[in-house]
Amino acid sequence: MQKYSKLLFPTLLIAIILIGCNNSNISSLKDGVIIEGHIKDYHGTESTIDFMFSNPVDGRRIFEVIKFRIDTTGHFKVDTVLAYPQEIFTPYGSLYCSNGDSLFLEIEKGEIVVLSGVGAILNNEIRAYNKYQQKQFRDSTNYLTCDHYVKYIEQREGVFLDSLTRYIEDSAPSSKSIEWIRDHITYWSWRDLLRYPWLSKARHSTESSIPESYYAFLDQYDMDDFDYLSRNHIFFLHEFYRYCRLNPKDSLDLANEFGMKGDTASAIALHQRMITNKTSGITRELFLTKFYHLMLKGKDTTIYFDYYDSTLISQEYFLWELERELEQTRAFLSNKQTGQAIIQDFSKIPESSILKSIVERYKGTVIYIDFWAPWCGPCLREFPYSKKLQEHFEGKEITFLYLGNQSSEDIWRSSIANNQLSGEHILLTDTQFAHLSKLFKITGIPHYVLIDRDGKVVSKKADRPSSSRILDILNNCLSTG
Repeated sequence: MQKYSKLLFPTLLIAIILIGCNNSNISSLKDGVIIEGHIKDYHGTESTIDFMFSNPVDGRRIFEVIKFRIDTTGHFKVDTVLAYPQEIFTPYGSLYCSNGDSLFLEIEKGEIVVLSGVGAILNNEIRAYNKYQQKQFRDSTNYLTCDHYVKYIEQREGVFLDSLTRYIEDSAPSSKSIEWIRDHITYWSWRDLLRYPWLSKARHSTESSIPESYYAFLDQYDMDDFDYLSRNHIFFLHEFYRYCRLNPKDSLDLANEFGMKGDTASAIALHQRMITNKTSGITRELFLTKFYHLMLKGKDTTIYFDYYDSTLISQEYFLWELERELEQTRAFLSNKQTGQAIIQDFSKIPESSILKSIVERYKGTVIYIDFWAPWCGPCLREFPYSKKLQEHFEGKEITFLYLGNQSSEDIWRSSIANNQLSGEHILLTDTQFAHLSKLFKITGIPHYVLIDRDGKVVSKKADRPSSSRILDILNNCLSTG
């Protein structure tokens, strides 16, 4: 079988992989990872146990939770294939695994008391190293300036490396264990250095000046370093991808300007260049895969096929992830059963009259407006809370109005169907949305607006459905109308 720089196949159950993909290389992979365990003091009925695996492609699934059965005697078994050597997170601590490992755990009082089998030496050595590193470090992004933060990271890394040196002198661990530990230490530093600029800004609500020299540490990064992916390595890759998408700022501003003008082609091309200008090797392939994957998350296959370039990606795992997401997107788009949703067509109404038409259509009711789009993750995460609100106010004089925007009608209808939305739905034209955005000062979605029974705008920026205050706010509108 052809070697793909030690990056093999995705972290999924073998059964799922063999059924869900036609790639012959995947089915020819014989060695996976087996983790068996016995909870000695387990006294319960049949239940499940959560194991977490990392996914470098999908930013919304950095760590995926897979549930495995625990029988009434406290025994469990995990049988999976890894995309690369990585940490597996369990309720009893991390395990460091590669395909071909077979571990057995004895667990008592919530801790692993015995770890044996193929791969046990590595895990026991890393567990032993952890006892050498006792010093705790506080999160320093709250109070350290840029220069001082760099020195703090250097100091922290020095303490960890000193601990590793002492451990090597005392215990003579295997070279593989040392490489794993170094991966953990190095990428912890680089991850936090990439997080500092945006995290510091978020906490202090001010724009801090970060000199270009701050990012000099990235020159040390090997773009083909995928031999071991510790949790910090995974987080670094996500942070580095974010950095590539946002820098340089003048390119980001230009891309956003293209987007505001409706020049999607130029915006996408510029974002892609921002990625390729800073990357090479497997990292470039990964980041382009993430970029294409994000297009599919927006459910627009037309844009995906217009800009996807398969010649830029050779890693089989990345190609497999894109194919899987494409299949899921096609299944999503085939569903047009909008159920209880009431679809209204306001496309012929001039933008200057759109608000008046909405108020007249739902006159006499409190109108809770939700501006959303199918590609907007935060919008979708509010839908379960919105459904609960509708159930709570069922039979009351309140209209839950969903104003879709920046979407084709096909994708919009499929999103309503797949999210099983009810309520009233209108797909705004671009000019209608632009007019309402200016009227309500919408700078991003989701955005919510509240209008009372008399058609008066109560709030141009209302609370979200997930807000702890929204029930009282809506009840107050109903009682005072």
